[in-house]
Amino acid sequence: AEVVPGTAPEAVKALQEESFVGEAGDPEDMETAVRGITIIQPRTVLHFAEAAPEMIVALLRILRSNSVSVKPMLRNIRVIASSEDCPSAVFQRPLHKIMTVPGGEGVDLEAGDVADESFALYSKLLQLGKKSPESDSFVDMLGSTYKDYLPSDAKVLAFTACDAITSVDEYLDIFAAPVRVPLAEEMVWPMRE
Repeated sequence: AEVVPGTAPEAVKALQEESFVGEAGDPEDMETAVRGITIIQPRTVLHFAEAAPEMIVALLRILRSNSVSVKPMLRNIRVIASSEDCPSAVFQRPLHKIMTVPGGEGVDLEAGDVADESFALYSKLLQLGKKSPESDSFVDMLGSTYKDYLPSDAKVLAFTACDAITSVDEYLDIFAAPVRVPLAEEMVWPMRE
């Protein structure tokens, strides 16, 4: 997601923590647990959330409601990757970090292969999650020891600006809206007895 200019990083972090904690259930219950990492940079927020599909939809609805509120903090929210066939979570708990990832270069997603770039980002975050221990020191070491696993602010901004990547509204329309299929019988008039 893109951070609306003038929004304090601490306010964005509070929204993320409230969203994760507000929706999360028992951390040991895979049906209600919400795990993952949120990286808040000056212009962007990157979420990597691990939860049951219903929990992900609830989190996305919270983010979308903020983006259409009177004083939004986020805009251009995109879903870069989504997978429901993960056997287990790679992060131990929800982690949130305000930081700037070194490397100012973005990526030209319009000229490149969006699927390859998206999968590369997803893969690096999976690798990062597998390295995350239970300790709080992991979050403190993100900027030094694990920076190669994280995308720069410019790279995340390129993802938010790419129309080829699913917006949060499109994602929710596909995966969270009721399915409506008109049946041939419903189109017959007058009604048969």
